[in-house]
Amino acid sequence: MTFFLVGIVLAMMLSVSCNSRQAAENTASPADKTAPPARVVPDTNATRITFAQFNELKEGMSYKEVVEIIGGEGRMFSVSSEPGKTEYRWEGRGRPGANADITFQEDRLINKVQFGLQ
Repeated sequence: MTFFLVGIVLAMMLSVSCNSRQAAENTASPADKTAPPARVVPDTNATRITFAQFNELKEGMSYKEVVEIIGGEGRMFSVSSEPGKTEYRWEGRGRPGANADITFQEDRLINKVQFGLQ
């Protein structure tokens, strides 16, 4: 019976020790922690492209003109081996996964495709 009680006391002491160490870690200042700082993710809801905006985009437009119509910058996701050819993606309004991919060559729109925009 004595061994049983000693075991319980030791388990409780170990539990209290672990909890106090975790509490100390939680109250440490951000500079004391080794984890990287949290990344701020901008709200991209305002820059989601609609089907109507997609239809306004015409071949030959500059990237700046496209951004003005959509209301925000796209995410570059492909750079071709052809000089000056770049593809950008805008998340879309519409069905889940809706997006528009727009290809520019020398800062001029040369191709556009969309999926699920409304």
